[in-house]
Amino acid sequence: HHGKIMDIKTKTVMYDKLNMIYVEIPKLKKKKEELTTHLDKKGFKRGVKQGIEQEKAESEKKIEKIVKSLLLSKMNIKFIIETTGLNVSEVEQIRDEM
Repeated sequence: HHGKIMDIKTKTVMYDKLNMIYVEIPKLKKKKEELTTHLDKKGFKRGVKQGIEQEKAESEKKIEKIVKSLLLSKMNIKFIIETTGLNVSEVEQIRDEM
């Protein structure tokens, strides 16, 4: 794909000596064993990393929701820490944000 920097309102090219070219990389549809090129392997690693980060964020939200529920139920902070694996300052921070 080719592109130029344009003014959105006037639709005029702002600097015609600058050309941009970008290539869209297709989504990876191979199994790990089928990865042969450096780009395949790099893309796979990036995808795995993004998946792990997304799972971690979702888990943190679930734990926060549980902590809020336990706090609203007037549960002991020591019990919440033992149950969730969070430390005192993390539980207090969630409590303070409520």
